[in-house]
Amino acid sequence: MDLRTALIRDPLVVSPGSTVLAAVVQMGQVGRCCDLAEQGQGLSGLPQLTPSSCVVVDGDRRVVGIITERDVVKLGAQQQPLETLLVEQVMTKPVITMGQSELTDLFSVVGLLQQHHIRHLPIVDEHNRLVGLLTHDSLRQVTRPIDLLRLRSVSEVMSRDVVCAAPDDTLLQVAQTMAHNRVSSVVITLPQNVGLTVQPVGIVTERDMVQFQALGLDLAAHRAKDMMSTPVFTVGLEESLWAVQQIMGQHWIRRVAVVGDRGELLGIVTQSSLLQALNPLELYNLAAVLEDKMAQLEMERNQLAAIIGFSQDAIISLDLTGTITSWNPAATQVYGYAAEAMLGKSVMRLIPPDLRAEADQILQRLQAGETIPPYETQRLHQDGHRIEVALTLSPLYNRDGLLVGASKIVRDISARKRHEAEHQQAKQALKAKTEEIDTFFSVALDLLCIADTQGYFRRLNQGWTKTLGYAITELEGTRFLDYIHPEDRADTEAQVVRLSNQEVVTGFINRMRCVDGTYRWVEWQSVPVGNLIYAAARDITDRRSAEMRLRASEARYRNVIETTLEGVWILDGQGKTTFVNQRMADMLGYAPAEMEGQAFTDFMAAVDQAQAQAYLAQRQQGIADQHPFKFKCRDGRPLWAIVSATVMKDEGGQFIGCVGLLTDITQLVQTQEALRASELRLSSVLDSSLDGIMAFRAVRDDQGQIVDFEYTISNPVACQVMGRSQTDLIGQRMLEIMPGHRDEGLFDSYVQVVETGQPSHREFYYNHDGLESWFEHVAVKLEDGFAVTFRDITNLKRSEQALQQANQELEARIADLNQRHAEQVLLSDLSEFLQVCLTVEEACAALGGLVAPLFPHCSGGLFLNQDHQETMHCVAQWGDHEFSLEQFPARSCWALRWGHAHLWSPAQPGLICAHVRQAHAPEDSPHLPVVHIPNQGLCVPLIAQGETLGILSLATDADSTLLEAKQHLARTVAEQIALALANLNLRATLHLQSIRDSLTGLFNRRYLEESLAQEMARALRHHRPLSVIMLDIDHFKRFNDTYGHEAGDYVLKTVSETLQSSVRSSDVVCRYGGEELTILLPDLALTLAKAKAERLRSSIENLCLVFKGKGLGPITASLGVASFPEHGTDGTTLVQTADAALYQAKAAGRNRVIVAS
Repeated sequence: MDLRTALIRDPLVVSPGSTVLAAVVQMGQVGRCCDLAEQGQGLSGLPQLTPSSCVVVDGDRRVVGIITERDVVKLGAQQQPLETLLVEQVMTKPVITMGQSELTDLFSVVGLLQQHHIRHLPIVDEHNRLVGLLTHDSLRQVTRPIDLLRLRSVSEVMSRDVVCAAPDDTLLQVAQTMAHNRVSSVVITLPQNVGLTVQPVGIVTERDMVQFQALGLDLAAHRAKDMMSTPVFTVGLEESLWAVQQIMGQHWIRRVAVVGDRGELLGIVTQSSLLQALNPLELYNLAAVLEDKMAQLEMERNQLAAIIGFSQDAIISLDLTGTITSWNPAATQVYGYAAEAMLGKSVMRLIPPDLRAEADQILQRLQAGETIPPYETQRLHQDGHRIEVALTLSPLYNRDGLLVGASKIVRDISARKRHEAEHQQAKQALKAKTEEIDTFFSVALDLLCIADTQGYFRRLNQGWTKTLGYAITELEGTRFLDYIHPEDRADTEAQVVRLSNQEVVTGFINRMRCVDGTYRWVEWQSVPVGNLIYAAARDITDRRSAEMRLRASEARYRNVIETTLEGVWILDGQGKTTFVNQRMADMLGYAPAEMEGQAFTDFMAAVDQAQAQAYLAQRQQGIADQHPFKFKCRDGRPLWAIVSATVMKDEGGQFIGCVGLLTDITQLVQTQEALRASELRLSSVLDSSLDGIMAFRAVRDDQGQIVDFEYTISNPVACQVMGRSQTDLIGQRMLEIMPGHRDEGLFDSYVQVVETGQPSHREFYYNHDGLESWFEHVAVKLEDGFAVTFRDITNLKRSEQALQQANQELEARIADLNQRHAEQVLLSDLSEFLQVCLTVEEACAALGGLVAPLFPHCSGGLFLNQDHQETMHCVAQWGDHEFSLEQFPARSCWALRWGHAHLWSPAQPGLICAHVRQAHAPEDSPHLPVVHIPNQGLCVPLIAQGETLGILSLATDADSTLLEAKQHLARTVAEQIALALANLNLRATLHLQSIRDSLTGLFNRRYLEESLAQEMARALRHHRPLSVIMLDIDHFKRFNDTYGHEAGDYVLKTVSETLQSSVRSSDVVCRYGGEELTILLPDLALTLAKAKAERLRSSIENLCLVFKGKGLGPITASLGVASFPEHGTDGTTLVQTADAALYQAKAAGRNRVIVAS
């Protein structure tokens, strides 16, 4: 598509300095136009009485702006003075333009217009000079994809947001509405009576507004109903866009209203809508489809030319005058004329004179639009002879659908006509032959027919009517398979295939349906001859019925034979098997076919054959008998049967065989043998059993209640236990022989066994009827009685009692060992715990929980001499009873006074320790609580390394708790506790000696270093202060020299005591060396530490010491103070800094406090 054809070459142009009114006047003048949609002349460029929709603003031959109808409407709505307003003030700039060189693709142009929402696109050259203008309408005129527009409906592209106004609104209101909503038109509507719908009655467009402005109309003074365009052209929702395109082109309009069935306004379609409908992808697809159609048409044209050229029929084209316009090669073959000789000639040359009127009439009918069916006629060959032809006449139309001629297809049918004549002669001859065959068919008694291999009857004789009831005319021409029984159809089709392969079929039987719906059996003899089948059939229905009745009778007889539970064996006169039923064959393990023809003696052992022959001889003599006999099965197993034989004789009374019925009694014989074997085994078991075995039968009264049992079996062991023989027992009553069975409840248990069928197993001691023993018996139900097996278990019971006593003693010893083991484990745990304790207090806190499990059912306490003043204090206590005082003198305990364990009880009140709480009567001592005195108590002294540390005291209410074993355990526990406590005391003494100064009792320098490191780490971690005071007693050497070293030591100890009493519990006072002391003050800042040092100095200065009656004079001290973090971040630095401050204090005159600088 060449887009240059859509270019408006001479659009309206104004300069930037022109007034807007001048531009508007030009837009409204008659003449040139930039909107081709309302010219009516397409792209002819002829001037029309149509206003322009825009003006291009040209400055110095460059496109600098554009004014459109929408801009004019906006200015009118704002009531701007158009006569004084300049174009450059209101024009749209910058202008969207496109280079002329880019004008190659319609879709890029449409895309640019849609992207920027514009309707006018100036086209410029490489110097930005105006070449022309493209608008929606100019593009629409050159891009009319009819197929695409026909496929798209109005509802797909219409805008449903229609801006409306009332007829009484002024043009100014309409212009303001148009400018506010930025639309190119406003529809004037009236409300409808139905719902909220409106009906369009007119329209006002931007172009109308431009013309009103050009005419100088006062927009506020005119009503819309007076100036609107009417009528409004409308379309329906489902109409195609092609209909919209036609309405716009016909009436020179750019928008069409969309209305419903009642004329209500639904939307509007504009030229922009049509342009948006031209989806680029769809246009490309449409172009591809059209190209494919053109290629298809070209291919079809070539194919048609090839068909015409290679057709065996003559194809001739004529115009309406009958002149020949085309002539294919086959026409030369039919008529003998070359194409050059006939083109442009009248077709009448080919028509015999007597048929030309007919040809004229047919041509007139064709011109009148009538369809001419194919027909046969004659035409003239070049050599003058007539040829038989078949004609097919078709009309030819031009592109406008007008009839311009006809096409003839002519087929030479001369040969066919000759063949038809020959066929007619043959038909006559065949008719004569058929009459002969009919005569033969009519006299035949069987069913005769001629059919083809496709399955259709050709000829039939009257026998078919007599047999099936159909008339011959009904059968001829029909498929004989349609009369075949459905069950026989497949077999019949298979025989037809054989006949098609030229095979003769004889003796084939099937069923054919009669006219009344019944079927007759027919036997066929068929011979194929080419594609025909000559067949003779015979009705064998009666014979078939007789055969079926015979087979049914045989089937009933065989069914009886096969369903009987007995074996049937038929022998001929020589003893050979002629028949056995399946039951007989199954009994012997053979198939019936395997037994037929075999001698009956082949199915028995050699030793039994003579007896079998004797039985057969008796049967031949007519002696009937039943006897058991043993046969041999196929697998060698014996088959015992009761044989009952019946003799068969011929008409002369001669023996011709016999029929035997055999009943299988193998299981019965085996059961009898098993019973005999079982009786033998039972007798052996009864005689050899070491247990007593008896069987009893129930004796019942008239109501069916069991009143006694009768002996039926008694083995030798049972007779020996009972002291009676079998003769004395069998047949006797139980309760008469052994009345003690009722007293022991044995009789009732036996009744329960019989009535319920549940076995009874019991051990019991029997001391009745002269018997005294332990018995074990098992009784089970036996028919209407029971069997019992019993044995004497007296010795076993005695052994069990001895074993039980031994087990009890063993269990007691094991329990004692387990208890001792548990005690040893607890002792081991106790020892391990005491070894890891660090202090006596830590050990005492847990001893109660560790000792209590060793002495269950006991209360107890641990008492220690903590102050070395012969007073016992309770450090641990457990149990339910507080039987001892918590604090008492050591002399109150007999164990401490004797130096060994002391066991006491209320039975000997004089030996109860004084520290045990005594019972008091309320009336005697109402102020004392009533105390429970345990039944037994034990006190064990804690002695280690010759020193008595305390006592372990136990008490219980159980008399058997504190036995010798528990007393020994208590002594062991006391020894371990005493040893552990001594070790802890020794460890505490050694630890104290390692960190304390022996003279002053202060911490030593080693402890100072450890504490300083810990406190410095804590201060660093928590950002807390730490202060150190170094103190030295002034002129200390003078005390030693004047009063002696003892006085010096006295001064040093007094000053140390003063410091310890003046500091916090968290502060650490150490002897650093000689008379120099160090005080560690955690969490104390420098200012507070200085004040603390000053108070200490003052306290020392105020001391007045007297040693051995002599006054020691004034005592002073010098102190140096340092703090973290001001004077160092490690302990060594802090001490050195404080020491340096101390020396500064001494240098400054002593008896003062100096803070490190």
